[in-house]
Amino acid sequence: MMMDSQKNYLLTIAIPTKNRQIYACDAVRQILAISPDIQIVITDNSDDRSLEKMLKQIGPNEQIKYYYIEETIPGVRNYDLAASLAEGEYFCSIGDDDGVLPAIYDCVRWMKKCGVDAVMPSRNSNYVWPYVDPETGRKKGGRLYIGEFSGRVEKVDPTIGLISLLEGGGQNFPIYHMAGSYHCVVSMRCMDKVKEKTGCYYGGLSPDIYSASCLSLLPDLCFYTMDYPLTIPGACPMSSTAQSARGEHVGKLETAPHLKGNKTYDWDAELPRNYSRQSVWAEPL
Repeated sequence: MMMDSQKNYLLTIAIPTKNRQIYACDAVRQILAISPDIQIVITDNSDDRSLEKMLKQIGPNEQIKYYYIEETIPGVRNYDLAASLAEGEYFCSIGDDDGVLPAIYDCVRWMKKCGVDAVMPSRNSNYVWPYVDPETGRKKGGRLYIGEFSGRVEKVDPTIGLISLLEGGGQNFPIYHMAGSYHCVVSMRCMDKVKEKTGCYYGGLSPDIYSASCLSLLPDLCFYTMDYPLTIPGACPMSSTAQSARGEHVGKLETAPHLKGNKTYDWDAELPRNYSRQSVWAEPL
C-alpha cells in the first residue's frame, strides 16, 4: 500500500482495476484536477505492479489510496475491497477506463446540504478509446459522445425501478431509476448499511446490479435522478463493452471473467450455465 492518508474527504471515487494500467492512470490524473476534497481509491489486481510506478510518477499525493492484490480475485471482490477503503462521506465507483466530470463535486455538495442520500445521473454519454485494429492496422475509436440532457432533478422511489428490473428478468438494467454506487453517487452511510445487512458492499457477479438492488431497498432513502452527466462511461479495447460489441461477451460459464478467482460460486440452478451479459445481469437477482 502507498500514498495513504487518514484525512476525511467529501467524496471517494473508487477504481477497481486489472491489467489496464494506462487507462486507470489517466482516470486518476483527471480526477485529481477536479478538487483536493476527492479521495481516489485504487484496488489493483493486475499481473504486476506497474500501475503503482505510474502513479508515483504523478507525484506524492495524499488523495490517492492504492492497494495491490497479488492473488487473483473475482471482480466483485475487487469492488468490495475498494469500498472498504473509502474515507469519503459520499461514494462513487467507476471502471478504470471511465471518466469523471467536474460537476460531480458540485452535486455532492448539494447532496450534503439538502440531505440527499443517492443520485442517479444521466448515462447518455460515452467515450470509445482509440486503438489499432490488429487486422487492418488502422486506428479506430477515439470517439466522445455526449447526448442531450435537460438538467432536471426529480425525487424518485427507487423500489419502483427495482420491481421493474425484476419483472424484466434482470435485463436492460441501466434504464431503470435505482439508487446505486456505480456511475452514481451515494452516501457512505448507506453503503455501510448494505454491508451491515448483507455482509459485503458488493456481492453476486455484477457489482452494479447488486449494489443498486441493495441500496434501493433501504428504507426512507432520499433518492433523486438527475438528467445531467456526472461521469463518462468508457470503452477501451479490453473492456466488456468492447467485447460485447465484437460478439465476444459469450461462452461457457467456466470461462467467464466474472468467475476468475472464484471457482466455488453458487450459480442459480434456474439459469442456463452460459456466460453472457444477459445471464450475468439476471443471476444476482
